[in-house]
Amino acid sequence: MSKEKKRFQRRGYLQYIRQNAAGEYVYTGGYHHLQNGTYGELLRRLYAFAVPPAVCAAAVGFLPDDAMMNTFYVLIPYVFLVCFTVSVIWALVRFSANEKPLREYIYKAAVTPIPRRAVAAAVSAGAAAVGHTVFMCLHADELAHLWADVLFYVLLACAAAGMLLARRAAKKARWRFSPAKTDTDNLG
Repeated sequence: MSKEKKRFQRRGYLQYIRQNAAGEYVYTGGYHHLQNGTYGELLRRLYAFAVPPAVCAAAVGFLPDDAMMNTFYVLIPYVFLVCFTVSVIWALVRFSANEKPLREYIYKAAVTPIPRRAVAAAVSAGAAAVGHTVFMCLHADELAHLWADVLFYVLLACAAAGMLLARRAAKKARWRFSPAKTDTDNLG
């Protein structure tokens, strides 16, 4: 495989960057325009639905809950919940940090995966709740912090609901694609 081909596999956005006749590097890919509403409204809605679940997911890790102590069937879904939540927040930051309209590679990397990652976070929260229920059934006589168990369920439910609302907000956004400009359009 050639060196040029390997570089495009690692950094796919380079296929949209070309050198024009003046020797400048210009973007030659397409753009995605938001059709319903403004970028600010969409970002406020997405952040309002994604940041509170991230706080709830982080708060679960600080609870003195017995199920969070070396119980793999609770810890593994919780770790996935945290990873997917951070992934949604990262995509939102990347989306909000770029100029509008969005370039094609930014749209593919930041906007497109938000609904899938949000659903994965909600499913992980549900799996952690199921694992916690199994733990409570197996160790019902040893539970020391019942308030932490209740708070665990409440925080996971809030995280799952918030991620599903973020998914819905991202899916409601309508985008219009405009094709690439020519090299002469980028010169002037």
